[in-house]
Amino acid sequence: MLILFNFDRQIFTEHMIYEFEPLNKEEKDVLLKAPALIAVLIAGADDSIDQHELKRAVELVNIRTFSEKQDLHPYYQEVEKTIQQDIADIIAALADTATERNPIISDELAKVNKLLLRIKAKFARDLYASWISYAHLIAQSWGGVMGINSVGLHEKQWRDLPMINEPAAAE
Repeated sequence: MLILFNFDRQIFTEHMIYEFEPLNKEEKDVLLKAPALIAVLIAGADDSIDQHELKRAVELVNIRTFSEKQDLHPYYQEVEKTIQQDIADIIAALADTATERNPIISDELAKVNKLLLRIKAKFARDLYASWISYAHLIAQSWGGVMGINSVGLHEKQWRDLPMINEPAAAE
C-alpha cells in the first residue's frame, strides 16, 4: 500500500462534514486529498507540472467553499485549509515524469470508489460531479490561443477522471 504522505488534520473543527460520519479518519483523508491529487494529475498530465494550472486549482477550491452546492461547502472549506500543502507534498513524493506519476495518482484516486458507496448517495453524486467539473476547469485554465485548444491531448485522457466510478443515482 502506497502512502503518499501522512495527514494530521482535524476533520470536525469548524465545519462538520456529516456525510463523512460512517468513515474513519484515514478514509476521510482519502476524500479530502482528492482535489489535490486531481490538481497534480491534470496540471502534470503532459509531463511538466504547470504552475498556472496549480494556482487555478487552489483558486477553484476557494471559490467552491461558497459557490458549490450547499452540501459541499463544508467539504471544500476543509479541503481549502490544506490544499496548497497537500499539492506540495504530492509533488515532492512522486516522480517527475507523467508516465511514472499519473498511474500512481490514478491508483490513489481509485480508492475513493469504495468510500463513495458508504456515504449518502446524493452527497456522493454531488462530490463526483464537482470533482469532474474541477478537473475540466483546471485543464481549461492554461494554454491554447484565446481559449482554443487549451486542453491538451494528455489532459483529455485524465480530465474525466476515468479511475473514479460515477456513484449510483440517489433513490
